[in-house]
Amino acid sequence: MHAIDCIKFIPMYKTDFVCTYKAFEQNEADDEVNSDMLYQAQFLQVFGLTDYDSDAISAGLDLIKTKANTVPELLSLIQQHPYNSDGRMDIDMLLPLMFAYPLLDVFHLCLTDAFADEPISTNHRDGVLKAYLAI
Repeated sequence: MHAIDCIKFIPMYKTDFVCTYKAFEQNEADDEVNSDMLYQAQFLQVFGLTDYDSDAISAGLDLIKTKANTVPELLSLIQQHPYNSDGRMDIDMLLPLMFAYPLLDVFHLCLTDAFADEPISTNHRDGVLKAYLAI
């Protein structure tokens, strides 16, 4: 076994940056940078990744799930996802949906509040609710 194989993975969610991928929606004619490419890169960035790693993403989602279970307003916001109109979906089904293109940037702001042990700001919550209307 190599020494690198023994390193324990630490699940993470990075809150020290602002998602900017939607700022490039107006520049879609630019072949070098577009909002889809930036979304994909920033999706990985929130989990501390540069390449896709399903185990690391799952561990990050588990970390967020644990936080949501201690922050009722965060859990409530996740449960209000439009795909959960009948209330039958659990957090394991809903949480990955919060990282879809229309929601990542606004949900990231809510997670930034939650991981800073601050109340989720009204503006951040309203951003998610507004994005729900487009789904």
